[in-house]
Amino acid sequence: MPAVTLVIPVHNDAPTLLACVRAALLDPGLDDVNVLVVDDASTDGGPAALRAAFPALTILHLPTRGGVARALNTGFAHPLAAGRDVVRLHADVIVETPRWLAQLAEITTSRPAAGVIGARLVYPDGRIQSEGRSLITGLGLHPRHCNLRAYLADGPAGAVVEVDSAAGALAYYRRAALDAVGSLDERYGPAWLEDDDFCIGARHRGYKVFVQPAVRAVHYTRCAGPAFAPKVAGSEKPLHQITGHLKETASQVQATQWEAKWGWNPYYPDLNEIRRLHGHTEIGWRIGEPLRYQSAEEFPPVDCALVTWNSLKLLKRTLETLAATDYPADKVRVYVADNGSTDGTGEYLAALAATYPFALHAITLPLNTGVAAGINAAILAGSAELVARLDDDIALEPGWLKAFVEDLRRRPFAGCVGTKTINDNPARTLQWACPHSYPNGYNYRDEPNLGQADYLARVAAIHGCCILYRRDTFKRCGLFDIRYSPTQYDDIDHNFALIHAGYEVLYDGRTHVVHKISTGLDRSFAGLASASANGSKMYGKWGRDIFERLDSAIVLSREGRYLPDDGDTSAWLATGPRPAEFPRQAAPLGVGHRKVLDDLYLSLAAPDGADGSILNFAGAHLERGRQLLAKGFFMDALDVFLTTVNFHPTRPEAFAGLSDAYHRLGYVDQAHAAARRGLHLAPEDPVLTDLAARPAAAPAIPAPRAPVTPRAPNTLRVLMVNAFQPRLPDDDLGLMHATVDALRARGVEVEIASVARPDPSGFDLAHVWNIGFPYQTLSQVNALRVAAPALPILLTPVYEDKRETTWSVAAIQEIFASGQTQVQIEQALRTLSRGITPVSGEARPTPRGVHLYRTAQETCQQRILQLVDHLLPFTAAEEADLRRELGVQRPHTLLTPPLPVTALRAASAEWFQARCAARDFVLCVGDLDPQKNQLLLLQAMRGTGLPVVLVGRWRNSDYTELCRRYATPETLFIEQLETDQLASAYHAARVHATPSWQDCRLAPSMAAAIAGCSVVVSQRPAEQELFGSVAHYCNPADVTSIRNAVLTAHRAHPQNAAQRQTLSKRLTELCEADAVVGRLLEIYRNVTPRAALALTAA
Repeated sequence: MPAVTLVIPVHNDAPTLLACVRAALLDPGLDDVNVLVVDDASTDGGPAALRAAFPALTILHLPTRGGVARALNTGFAHPLAAGRDVVRLHADVIVETPRWLAQLAEITTSRPAAGVIGARLVYPDGRIQSEGRSLITGLGLHPRHCNLRAYLADGPAGAVVEVDSAAGALAYYRRAALDAVGSLDERYGPAWLEDDDFCIGARHRGYKVFVQPAVRAVHYTRCAGPAFAPKVAGSEKPLHQITGHLKETASQVQATQWEAKWGWNPYYPDLNEIRRLHGHTEIGWRIGEPLRYQSAEEFPPVDCALVTWNSLKLLKRTLETLAATDYPADKVRVYVADNGSTDGTGEYLAALAATYPFALHAITLPLNTGVAAGINAAILAGSAELVARLDDDIALEPGWLKAFVEDLRRRPFAGCVGTKTINDNPARTLQWACPHSYPNGYNYRDEPNLGQADYLARVAAIHGCCILYRRDTFKRCGLFDIRYSPTQYDDIDHNFALIHAGYEVLYDGRTHVVHKISTGLDRSFAGLASASANGSKMYGKWGRDIFERLDSAIVLSREGRYLPDDGDTSAWLATGPRPAEFPRQAAPLGVGHRKVLDDLYLSLAAPDGADGSILNFAGAHLERGRQLLAKGFFMDALDVFLTTVNFHPTRPEAFAGLSDAYHRLGYVDQAHAAARRGLHLAPEDPVLTDLAARPAAAPAIPAPRAPVTPRAPNTLRVLMVNAFQPRLPDDDLGLMHATVDALRARGVEVEIASVARPDPSGFDLAHVWNIGFPYQTLSQVNALRVAAPALPILLTPVYEDKRETTWSVAAIQEIFASGQTQVQIEQALRTLSRGITPVSGEARPTPRGVHLYRTAQETCQQRILQLVDHLLPFTAAEEADLRRELGVQRPHTLLTPPLPVTALRAASAEWFQARCAARDFVLCVGDLDPQKNQLLLLQAMRGTGLPVVLVGRWRNSDYTELCRRYATPETLFIEQLETDQLASAYHAARVHATPSWQDCRLAPSMAAAIAGCSVVVSQRPAEQELFGSVAHYCNPADVTSIRNAVLTAHRAHPQNAAQRQTLSKRLTELCEADAVVGRLLEIYRNVTPRAALALTAA
């Protein structure tokens, strides 16, 4: 192996520095390698920790920060690197491949022209970051297309491949190439682009650049990409900035330096200028002579490819005008792909082939596979060096083909040429001519054809109804993408692929075709939707900025968009700079530009963000991921942890969460890889150690169906049914379990069935809970009825009208999440209090109002009521809502939920007061959720001086973040309390306020009233029925109403002791568990004879 020095530049890389050096030094191929660390004025203590761990290591300390290029150049010039090949390894890269250095060095032996060798860089989440970079293309430094194999899953390595450039995070530089280039160019600023510049410099001097994908290194850098989806309110913009936008901004600033040095802008590449200036060097290895078109024949052979489907009349006209084409008959073959036509097309083509002037071949496809697949079949059937793609609804001029062939001769780097299209209408207006789509799309549409578009031009895309291609473009770029089936955008997509590969796309308006187009009367929703969807696919594939990049590159190029009639621009190009002038010695960046780059670099270099925001966002995302794991939503949790790892890749807890999610999903290899990458950062972490060693879980095997247990004589058996969607214990689930416990204490056999198809075998009745998941509940009730038609079914509906809740949630989050000032928020809330959404102007739905129709969910709820025998609503108001809103009246009995009355009445305030400094505070118990309306309560409490305590799970991270943002300093957030602890909190509070949008979710307010709190609730019939005149009522949409109700309740608390005691006694009698269950058993007795028999015997 050649003599090598490993140079590691460092600037505030403490989280990864030790792991980077440890992994490098432990490689068995580093026995005779010099290792040199260059500290670029770090301030995080990383180099000191490194020296303590590796005392013999050579560490150079630079007094001031000069950037990556200066640090590396310092190392390259050090005596330890003299005369040796050099490897640059960034301190946030950890190499995972054994004998990695020997594999890189071997390429210098097997490929003498190799000057730079790169490796496969992967993101910590397991996706590829880069296997080399593609710079000399029509898209240049487009962030989505320059890194090869970016965002693909890390899998088996392919062969060594030649590339334009190798990413500098890990790259091997041959000493001869380093001496020839000189050094890294420090004029690009603190970081970025100097590695690409070096590779271009090496290519300019005759060296090649390769990548060895068998060498894998993990780059602990922030990234965006397909898996990146911010999940916390307010985090999307800053996270997108730090994961790509800021770096792209920096690169665009540096592009002026590149252009001055090399003669082209890397963001808007002028490929013809690159060919002119550098085509004689290795810079043009792909886009130079290998792309030049040279035909040995005056009339090169042409394959005409068409696809048709049930368009016989139009196809006949197309083939008749094609037959008149002025071109040698023996040089043209016609291939028509018939996409399963049923209108006689096949018979027509078979008969025509005998008399047609050109060789005509019909390709019969069994069904309509779409335009792209059909045209691909026609192209593959031929072998000529040129291919004409023709629609089946055009009329051609006789001279079209000769004109196109001549265009390709004159512009030898053109991949295709298309024409002007004329509307097939009496006016013969322009349908589509020389297009430009940026900044404002314009293509002469519907203008009179007066010759205004009769010229030769370079374009970003050409209309697909008549295009002549070089066949080699399909070999280099592939065929038309069949994902655009059935039609639209496959032609434009292929144009982009040609330009990306280095070809030109030409427009020649001096010839034309007449093209049939819809009059609008035959358009369908499906057709319009397909076109719209394909447009979205195209932008998803190439990026929303694709036209801006390509059109700008054409306009900014030396030749420009519009060409002379003969296509010859050589006289103008000869006035430009000469190839021998490059690379130029560009002036250093100005002070302003340098400061911009320094600020961007420092923002990105701070592990937790310049203001600590990244640390906060990471914590919020980790909490969201843990909640999802607890709920059983493993795929959703995986997405959250992937995002967390992407924007905070040096946080071990993020890798632990990611590994845990993979384990729960059964992806053991990915789980172990994530854990190992976390252990690089925290080698002693016990959680990561366990995850890295945890074996695959045994596959779940469904247990055999248990036989029905024989029951004791005269025992009542109840099947308790709830929705089967996994979720945190909610209000209805908690109440259901309390009911089950009380029934079992009375000797009733109860089985809970939260499954899709509950089995009623052996049960006396079914008690169903909650129609809030109507699709699931209706399926369950139907299954019960099918299995046991005579089974009595009771329903605790827990019903609420969702219309107002949906409106309120959207309106309030719209106000608070928009980043408005407090004055603007208050103004918007005043509008909201009048029942109008401030932004959209949507009126507040009237609760219990007249609705003209029922939604599908409401229809499901209606059907559920029709299938059950007896309803158990909490209040008369709920039963009235069911009757009015769903139009179903069923036998019913009011049954309030059971509450832990004994614990509530026996508790005292002492436990809570010993742990909380707040006194006489306002309490709100309930999960933090937009429907509970805690955000408006917090807004109402601003300026009152009253402390607020919120007790409830933070199940909605976005909403929790908003609540924290707008809460006063006196606000205390508590996620969970046990039953006795919560009872103590009720006793310690002065007021319990729940200005909720939800009906029927009143258990916390009832518990607070039992404990003696003054109660503030929304002004609704159910609340008034339960609390009467003792409670204080508010409008949940009106901050002033909420504030006045709370303040009144707080002030009146001492005077209302007698009324509150009366309310407490009444609710105690109503909600005491044994009393509630006694009433429930009486209801069971009345609805089923078996229940009556069992209960009588008991």
